[in-house]
Amino acid sequence: MNLSIIVFQDFSILMEDDGKFITRITYTEETKENLISSLAETVKSEITEYLLGKRQQFDLPMKFSGTSFQKQVWNAIAQIPYGTTWTYKELSHKAGRPSAIRAVGTACGQNPLPLLIPCHRVVLSSGQVGNYTGPVGLKKKLLDIEKR
Repeated sequence: MNLSIIVFQDFSILMEDDGKFITRITYTEETKENLISSLAETVKSEITEYLLGKRQQFDLPMKFSGTSFQKQVWNAIAQIPYGTTWTYKELSHKAGRPSAIRAVGTACGQNPLPLLIPCHRVVLSSGQVGNYTGPVGLKKKLLDIEKR
């Protein structure tokens, strides 16, 4: 298992990979970059392009584990088009679990690959941004990038 720290202007991530697939991304407050694998270099490049508005989807090998319900939700999140938001209610319908809105929200918050599986595109039914696993304000910034 490789652990890389990738630093961007407004945030840093800790990326886990197995040499072939990205298996987890978590936000970190670490500020010293440490790119362990060639995959980390590719991730840094693609996320940088995304942040500059030059990339709308990622072409990265990903593998994640979770319950079948979580995977169902994460796969539905991956279908949210760039520049679009869905409410948790819409996501629960798209995931085939229309009565499980809270459970869908919980699964969204347990997303092992934020940014790559774009849970920042899921918002409250009021239209407000809502919570995010990343730094305060990052979800809004990501949504603003996608509005350009």
